Amino acid sequence: MSKENEPLKKIQEGLADTSKQIQEGLTGTARDIWLAGLGVLSTVEEEGQKVYKTFIEKGKELISKGEEFQKRDKESGITAKVSETVRTIEDKLHSAIEPFGVATNQEVKELNEKVDKLTESIAELVKKLDADGKSASRNKTTA
Repeated sequence: MSKENEPLKKIQEGLADTSKQIQEGLTGTARDIWLAGLGVLSTVEEEGQKVYKTFIEKGKELISKGEEFQKRDKESGITAKVSETVRTIEDKLHSAIEPFGVATNQEVKELNEKVDKLTESIAELVKKLDADGKSASRNKTTA
């Protein structure tokens, strides 16, 4: 080999070393990323199990509280008493208002529906009258 090729060979060797170092660095980084991902997965699995178990316990507590409420409600009849009281108040209020001609919610709803239907009918009639009026005025103009 000639001395002329020696600098070129040294450059090639230097590039090969640099390339090898870059490749080793990338391989090490990729491995670290892979290991970190496995660590995250493991942590999520462990913590997920803890959270899952916590949710189960909270659900059991909620069911227990609901059962206690139902038991107390059955024993005391609170819900039935409240429903009965509400019905009694509604009946008395209706009886008190009825002589004054105050409409019930249902009556107001029915009247609103009738007014809506009448409004639609009037709008249709107005359109027809406008159309008939325009065609009549065209006929007078052409005659």
